[in-house]
Amino acid sequence: MVRPPPTGMIACLTVPVLLGMSLLSVGCIAHRTAVNPPLPAAPPPPGEPAAITQLITGATVTNDPQAPITESSHLPIDVPVSVWRRDSDGIISRGELRVTTALPWWQRFPADIVTDLVPIEAEVFASGTATFTQVPNADRAVLFAQAERDGYARREAPPKNPGTKSGSPDAGSKNAAPHKDVQGKPTP
Repeated sequence: MVRPPPTGMIACLTVPVLLGMSLLSVGCIAHRTAVNPPLPAAPPPPGEPAAITQLITGATVTNDPQAPITESSHLPIDVPVSVWRRDSDGIISRGELRVTTALPWWQRFPADIVTDLVPIEAEVFASGTATFTQVPNADRAVLFAQAERDGYARREAPPKNPGTKSGSPDAGSKNAAPHKDVQGKPTP
């Protein structure tokens, strides 16, 4: 069965309704972020390797970034940023940043009903530049002691301490506690 084309009142209203809907949906809001590259490292001395810089935005890794990394969406954006640098002398530095676009008042209910009718394009912009903080060097024995104290490390033997015969800081003490592994059971 073939249906006849619409006639009468329905056909007359179709074009104005579609035209009205297209005019009402002209308002647009765009969220945009820019993660600026960190300041460049100082030039290395002659014969030394150059500094290595990595910028991590979300799940994207960029080696030696030169230009801002941008993202765009119609919804608010939240970009976690991590930046690492190893200088020519071996010093490691890192920086953390979070670039977030806000949800403006004109995009919240009930104001969004009115602002969606306005035929303009609004942009919400956020940018940031991560700054470096030097990662402090630590002694390997101190790191293992902290990890063991916090329950993250399991060692067969504690690191050698030059002040004692067996390597344990309190080996000569009668009150020395037996070493425990991660599960809390004493080790032989």
